[in-house]
Amino acid sequence: MDSRDFAKDSVFCRYAYVLDMDNEILEIYEGFQKEYNRNTEERFHSSESDKNGYFPIKLIEKIKFEDLTLNTMDELEKKHYEGQ
Repeated sequence: MDSRDFAKDSVFCRYAYVLDMDNEILEIYEGFQKEYNRNTEERFHSSESDKNGYFPIKLIEKIKFEDLTLNTMDELEKKHYEGQ
């Protein structure tokens, strides 16, 4: 299922995980973006906000498949999500 358009709705799309099989990278994105993301190279980049002023989800982390361990998601949760 292609849900690319959901990435534009960063109010409801709080987090997204993309498996880039070509480059063997896990990409992690965060929603609730009130500021324009100037990185035009990002997968979901858009210069347009929604009617409430929110921009698409933003890349917060890239991890090579070879660097993924059993503790990776725990480490990421501590780094990015605690206290939210």
